Amino acid sequence: IKVRLRRPRSESRFLPYESVLGTMLHELVHNVRGPHDSVFYKLLEELRGECEELMARGVSGSGSGFEGPSAGRLGAHSFIPTHNPPQQQMRSTVLKAAEERAKRQ
Repeated sequence: IKVRLRRPRSESRFLPYESVLGTMLHELVHNVRGPHDSVFYKLLEELRGECEELMARGVSGSGSGFEGPSAGRLGAHSFIPTHNPPQQQMRSTVLKAAEERAKRQ
């Protein structure tokens, strides 16, 4: 998913947070439902409501970015990967993932 963070033709001005968040939620719903139909908009409203509820309770991200361990990923069958492993671990991480895929085939 690509989300524009800055205003067109302006590298110094960011879009409002609410606009970026709304676009992200919209695009996330497309992972479940492609067409812009009533099912899509119902799910979008549910997701917005859940997001607003969490924000109102003060729930937010950990601040660790993508450096922390993953809580899982779509299609994960065994080990839980680290998003950005240190360079020295990259080769073994990729090799282990390839071996796991080969076992499943």
